[in-house]
Amino acid sequence: MGFKYFLIVFFSIISCLIICQFGIGKQWKHSLLKYKWQSLLLIVWFGSVFLGGGETIEEANHLRTYRAIILGCLGLLATCGVLTRFSCFRKSGNGALWFLLYAFFGMVSAVYSPDYVITLWKSFEVFVFVVMGVYISRFINDIEGVRWIVDIISLIMLYLVFSIMYGVIIVPAEAMPAFSVSKGAMAFAAYGVFPAINANSGTQYAAILISLSLNYIFSLKKYSFISMLVIGIGCITLILTHSRTSILGLVLAVSVMLIVGRHYILAGLLGVIIFTGMLFGLGDLSKAYFYRGQSEAVFSTMSGRLDFWEIVWNVFLQSPIVGHGFYAQKAILGTSTVDNTYLQVLVNLGVVGLFIFLMPIFKITRQLLKTYPNKLTETTEKLVWFQLSSIFIILIMRSLTGPTFQDFHSNLCLMMLLIVSVNGYKNIIIKGRMDVKSDLKNSMEKIK
Repeated sequence: MGFKYFLIVFFSIISCLIICQFGIGKQWKHSLLKYKWQSLLLIVWFGSVFLGGGETIEEANHLRTYRAIILGCLGLLATCGVLTRFSCFRKSGNGALWFLLYAFFGMVSAVYSPDYVITLWKSFEVFVFVVMGVYISRFINDIEGVRWIVDIISLIMLYLVFSIMYGVIIVPAEAMPAFSVSKGAMAFAAYGVFPAINANSGTQYAAILISLSLNYIFSLKKYSFISMLVIGIGCITLILTHSRTSILGLVLAVSVMLIVGRHYILAGLLGVIIFTGMLFGLGDLSKAYFYRGQSEAVFSTMSGRLDFWEIVWNVFLQSPIVGHGFYAQKAILGTSTVDNTYLQVLVNLGVVGLFIFLMPIFKITRQLLKTYPNKLTETTEKLVWFQLSSIFIILIMRSLTGPTFQDFHSNLCLMMLLIVSVNGYKNIIIKGRMDVKSDLKNSMEKIK
């Protein structure tokens, strides 16, 4: 590791440690210390995704070797943990079981895949992540267990956001390379240097950090300087990384928070500010920012995605039922992603695979709607619901124009944590409501 990368890691860690001493950071620190080794396990699990990017092919291969060793250890730990406590399958919920079936179907597809070796390995990576999610569910026994997962996700997002920012400061040429096609003042995007982070992922991480922090502030009404600073750091990174889809995801997540959380006055005030800004040039500036130096023709095709998706769709039609095999787009189309999660699943595993893949998403949606907060919902429970919903909304938005949780990706880790957390939250809330009804019934009987 070069000295410049060491500086990025050093300053990112120091900054996170400072944040954890105040405001919202104290809550993250509390969760980290309460579940020490479980938190370390989550961080190692998430960090394994970033092992594989190096300056040279030899360096990248070394890192991938380390990643394979870590995945093997994680898979062994999780499998043993699950087999010794079968209750994990119940606690993780049906969504996790559907994802487990998705991983197995991916392995079976090696039979007809154009590259059975890469199909087996890539589907095995998914299997490890799914089993890890099932294993993590054993630690969700109350609302604090769900909150712990959200807090560790927040800490991870904070570190990654800091690493992007310090990369821009320390090695700006590497962090913000010149665009080859787009031109103009708005033709820029910041990438993570160490770890290597795509600009789209960087925007998503910043969006998640901002939304989780905003939910914390508005739900608990704790407006500390550090909490606002975290949001400010997230906003700066969001602007620099410059990915449109995740920005829209953040807007949607914040809108849900304001409307469902009944912050009508604040929502109206923001509407007035935005409308006023449009009258004074904010509209033109926003348009230039979202065009990102592209022509209107390129922007209208979603940076060329629509043309490429037509080619991908024709490949899907060649084997629409079971697809061409897990991760087959690499061999057939020569690309690691088709920039749409669902279309990639269709190409690889067909309609059958897409049905299996969509079931966990359907389960999460149903569970979030079933636990919709009301006036009787406690503050902490309401906070966790909004935070889980925000992560879900941003993940789904990102999946429309990029790779996410269909194969080995940081979003697969987030999705598995989301699946088990939402299921755990649902069980806790429903049990609490049943207990309230039971207490009310007993009280009425005593009165009679």
